[in-house]
Amino acid sequence: MPKDAPMMTHQLTKKLLKSSLYALLTSLAVACGAPDEAGDSTSPVAPNDPFEGIEEQLTQPTNPCTFNATTGVMTVIVDAGETIILSKRVADANILQNGYGCVTAVNASTLKQIVVTGSPGDETVIVDFSNGVFATGTTSATSGISVNMGGSSGGDSFGVRGTTGADTITLGA
Repeated sequence: MPKDAPMMTHQLTKKLLKSSLYALLTSLAVACGAPDEAGDSTSPVAPNDPFEGIEEQLTQPTNPCTFNATTGVMTVIVDAGETIILSKRVADANILQNGYGCVTAVNASTLKQIVVTGSPGDETVIVDFSNGVFATGTTSATSGISVNMGGSSGGDSFGVRGTTGADTITLGA
């Protein structure tokens, strides 16, 4: 056996271990749902979702949402031309507007009502329950979600993404 054989064997073993470790970590990342090149969506989208892909166009809202911790009311103001998606973050149950938190953090456990007010222009508002419901939702007049799109000339859009379960959504004046 050549004099440098133990050194070569050690180097070969070290390279083999590094390659094996890299392959193992890559396999774990794929198996655990690492995001693909297109990105990882936080909200599952149904195949017939009319708002599919809209998340990719979202920007930070002109008006950050506000929350009154005393009354439990979250206020959202939507400017003309804006798209707003209200959703629940899975990690901490905070309610977000286009992925951004409100001026004061809003948690699903303290939220009682959401008031959305649009402008006279065209805007889009989507209430996204795909990560779970987020208003405490009782039948009183001071709870739930109130949406006033602001009376545009026909270009407003309002949508609701439900949960993965059988949802009942009631709309009315």
